[in-house]
Amino acid sequence: MHKHITLWILIIIVPIIIISTVWHTNNMLDMSIKHNIKSMQTVDLLLGKEYKSEFSRLDSFSDIKNKSMDFTKRYNSENLEVKFSYKGSYFDSKPVEEYIRELNIGTRAAMLYTKGEYPQYIIATPISSVHSMYSIFDMSELYNQKKHMYCFGILFAILISLLISIITYMISKKIAKPLEDLTIAAKAISKGETAEIDLAKCKYEAKDLGKAFINMQNAITNREQDLQVELAKKQYLLNAISHEMRTPLTSILGNARILQGAELDADTRNELAEKICSQAERLSNIESQLMMLVSSKDEIELAEVNIKNILERVAEEAKSASNVNIIVEGESSVIKANEDLMKILINNILDNAIHVSKANDTIIMRAEKHGFSIRDNGIGMNDEEIASAFEPFYKSDKARTRKHGGAGLGLAICKRIAELHGAELSINSEKCKGTTVRYEQ
Repeated sequence: MHKHITLWILIIIVPIIIISTVWHTNNMLDMSIKHNIKSMQTVDLLLGKEYKSEFSRLDSFSDIKNKSMDFTKRYNSENLEVKFSYKGSYFDSKPVEEYIRELNIGTRAAMLYTKGEYPQYIIATPISSVHSMYSIFDMSELYNQKKHMYCFGILFAILISLLISIITYMISKKIAKPLEDLTIAAKAISKGETAEIDLAKCKYEAKDLGKAFINMQNAITNREQDLQVELAKKQYLLNAISHEMRTPLTSILGNARILQGAELDADTRNELAEKICSQAERLSNIESQLMMLVSSKDEIELAEVNIKNILERVAEEAKSASNVNIIVEGESSVIKANEDLMKILINNILDNAIHVSKANDTIIMRAEKHGFSIRDNGIGMNDEEIASAFEPFYKSDKARTRKHGGAGLGLAICKRIAELHGAELSINSEKCKGTTVRYEQ
């Protein structure tokens, strides 16, 4: 990993350093050339003024030629060459070069010429309509400096890049080592193996990452254990389903064979048929209740419902089929819920309350601000029974369950419906004094 980091830094940083160095070098040299050109222009201006003052006192061509030759000898130096032309030719009869002649535009003009043997900066100063002065400055030294500076800049950039690469390699190696250890550990975990991470070797963010990795590993281990527990529960659920369905299936099969093989009177046949229908309905109820247990929160639709209205409708339906008094209390309150699921939940809780109540007992259903409660005066439950009440297939009163054909799924279904709504279902009960079940969002 650290090798890749170093390589990418080399690919990205080195060109940036070289380009930046060359750009800055070029800017510095351009500034130097501009400064020298400004100095050259000043020198040329002084020469032109001096020559023009001398030229104004000359009358003959020979005087002009001699004065021009004197100026040439006097001011020619290593970096400066002064030439004079008269009617398109120098005073030594050589014609003026074409590129210099282009500067004769009637006013003072200058150009940087780099196509000759050496780079030159040329300034043309008109003395008269047929007489001109040319100041030719040798730029070789400046351009040589430019080349040397370019070479030095590139060499400097390469050295800096190498230094940065070495430092980067060392730092990235130190930083990447814990990450490589984490990668090895991750591969081990993916194979189902355990991995140990030495946090003492990790520093700064790598240490935080190492801690997070350890927490993740612990979470995975805990999740694996939870899945094993959940798998055991599912196996228990399957076994319980098999057990619960065996009784009604046996009853249906037995009654059906009696109907097939015996000559029975109409009342007996109707009674057997009623038993078969009853057991079939019981199987249907078990199936729908089990489907409710495996439903997910995303599969239900919620809307604002009046909980008191639902309590009143469920109570009205239950009164006709029971011998207890059912009273609905409380004020109208609106909660967000699935109305069909709320009916199932309330029906299950009310059904339990009716089954544990005696004839003419009173059951109170109360609408509350964030839910409801249902209270009966039945047999009640102890702490152990309350703790197990929400488990699937749990039956605190086996005799009552056999009598009414329950599968022990009622409160487990209620608990699941409450979870799907993000609500809490609680039981407050005391043996022989009744039970209160409260739903609260």
